[in-house]
Amino acid sequence: MSPIKRNKIITVLAVTIIAAAVGLAAIAPQLLIWNYLNDNELTYFYKQYSAFKDELKAYIGYAREIYEGNGLSPEMTLPTGAPSFQPPLPLYVTAFFLTLFGGDTNTSFLALNFVFMALLTVVLFLVGRSVLKLNFWWSAILAIILAATSLTTNPESIFNLSNLKHKFINHFYPLVRTPIPTPAGLEIIDPLISYPAFILAVWALYLFWKNPKISTALTAGVINGLMIHIYFFKWAYLVVWIGLLTAYFIFKFRKEKNKLMAVGLLILLLVLFFVPFLIRYLKFTQNDLGQEHMWRLTFTEYGHHIRIAVYKEYLLYAGLGAAVFWRFRNKDRNKMVFYSAAILGMFIVWNIQLVTGFVPDPRHWFATVNPIIFIILADLAYGITSSLLKNPKKYPYAAAGLAITLLVLMLTKKAVNTVYFIQPPQKFANQYSFDKNIVDSWTWINGHLPKNTTLLSPSLMNTLYLNSFTSARPYLPAFLTTFMPTSEIEKRFVYANKLFGVPDDVFTERVIMKTPYTFESVLDIYGYTYVNKIAFEKKYNYLNYSDLPLKNPDYPPVSRIAALMESYRNINPNWPDLEAEYIYNGPLENRFRGQANFNQDNFLQLVYRNPTVEIYKIRTLFLSGNDI
Repeated sequence: MSPIKRNKIITVLAVTIIAAAVGLAAIAPQLLIWNYLNDNELTYFYKQYSAFKDELKAYIGYAREIYEGNGLSPEMTLPTGAPSFQPPLPLYVTAFFLTLFGGDTNTSFLALNFVFMALLTVVLFLVGRSVLKLNFWWSAILAIILAATSLTTNPESIFNLSNLKHKFINHFYPLVRTPIPTPAGLEIIDPLISYPAFILAVWALYLFWKNPKISTALTAGVINGLMIHIYFFKWAYLVVWIGLLTAYFIFKFRKEKNKLMAVGLLILLLVLFFVPFLIRYLKFTQNDLGQEHMWRLTFTEYGHHIRIAVYKEYLLYAGLGAAVFWRFRNKDRNKMVFYSAAILGMFIVWNIQLVTGFVPDPRHWFATVNPIIFIILADLAYGITSSLLKNPKKYPYAAAGLAITLLVLMLTKKAVNTVYFIQPPQKFANQYSFDKNIVDSWTWINGHLPKNTTLLSPSLMNTLYLNSFTSARPYLPAFLTTFMPTSEIEKRFVYANKLFGVPDDVFTERVIMKTPYTFESVLDIYGYTYVNKIAFEKKYNYLNYSDLPLKNPDYPPVSRIAALMESYRNINPNWPDLEAEYIYNGPLENRFRGQANFNQDNFLQLVYRNPTVEIYKIRTLFLSGNDI
């Protein structure tokens, strides 16, 4: 075996071990908590609403639908599906892991986390070696720090110093024992699956840019083209970046036929991968209820305006561009153009509404461009440091020392946290525990009820759990996954509460999100159609950089509350009137359930019971005696 081949094998093995270690470190606290709860005869449950709100509102349900064999559809309430323009690949990947582990959600999602955290480490290493031209050890250090922390996936402005301080303490300060850093940072769609794919796309794009030929164009075109089916915002930024590079390419190499053919192939592949998305999108928007669904779906801003409020980011980008020009103008003009296009693309995506007239939830641009900022900064720092360190008497090894110190602190912090979770405080362990009886009821539903059976519960929270972890379809929809008109959603909400005997005053408190029912957020029904402007601004920090007012600032309008209350007082539904086959009554339902006596209701037949959960079948016709 030649020395070159042997070194390649050693490198692959070393990177594999490092990647596996990062993946294991990501899930180790959860494994320890799981073991602790099992030892104490408690039920461990990973994906709970407290940490994974968005996933339970949509993504786990989507993946569950695919796992159940229903395909990808945003509609999980109605018996028939509706068109969807959700990026399908992460959902099919998630469904694959569910299938691989027989529907065991705990094992499936932890395995998913392990695999994609390991993949992220690998692709960051590739970027370090190919793009930044780092040696093995510097590439490994960079990959470990960026993969094992959430610094680069920060969904907020880099100038949010409080957030950065919090992240630093969570990841690098071992004297403070903190819970698992940012569990929501491991959400299925973004960044868990989208982030490694995005970094891989950047790596492939750089290889093409450095050596434009058919083979590199094919690789870059396929990987970047697939991003539209993985995550929209990252794809949009890549398209802008590629567009800027293409314009420069045509100007610079307009007489080089082979290079122009490679560029043409890259663009062609991007278009071909975009067409299926475009078809799905047109079907979605042309659906009668598509616009109303879109209204619920996002914090969409409308208008043609320049976004001024993120001026601090603009200053950062300008400074970064100046540094790139100064550093690479004489040494590596190809890289200078590559990075400059990336930086100019940041300005453009923040103002994409100038062309489109709208932008869905612009907060996502932070998490989209932040990884590229860190990569460019790492390249600048390494290059400058390498130059300075040629004279060690004058310039100490400060940068190397800083990087190694951060690595040691991070590894120490991970070790401290891991030890901490061997015997976690009961209060913390309870956050990952779940009512065993509820989990048992889900198992029974999956094993005994026909797939896609409609199950009624007045609990909005339970609607999301049933949607995500059972084969049943909840009677109440979740706003992110339904095509129902708002009028039908309101009707079902009224019916469900009325049949469960919810008192009038409790119903009112549920609608206006008054304690103690705020855990049952009505936003899970209405979506963002109505938004409390003040609460929204304080909670999401959104209006601080939004130049447009929200469309409906009052949540819900007084007139809607009055109309719902009037309907609730006057309506008198019967169980057979519902488009549902079974009802679910558990701890969440009993928190606001009234005097309804299900056991004496002739339209209901008890089919399942455990210490805290009852499931009844709704009889469509009244017959005395046994079930029909």
